[in-house]
Amino acid sequence: PIYTVDETDEKIAFTMRVPDVELKDINIEIIDGRVMHISGKKRMERKGMVSETSFDKRFALGRNFDQDHITAKLNKKKGELTVETPKVKEVEAAEKIKMISIAE
Repeated sequence: PIYTVDETDEKIAFTMRVPDVELKDINIEIIDGRVMHISGKKRMERKGMVSETSFDKRFALGRNFDQDHITAKLNKKKGELTVETPKVKEVEAAEKIKMISIAE
């Protein structure tokens, strides 16, 4: 998918085009406190045929984001997923995988 990354002094925002993708088919994880992994699938049905495509994107994150306050929102009308994280002073990377919930 097409994506943009917007960074200010206060936050980092990732916006990804995901038209016709359902909320239940998108996963967002923070891996080892350093990598944001966004994956998902899109199901399409045409003339009785069902096809499925998947996407997988990883973003390297610095040490200056607040992993505990990441927000994600799916705008189905626009077909956009936006993930935002506030910036903080550099912190120790977490040694775990953190799942991020997505709001509609």
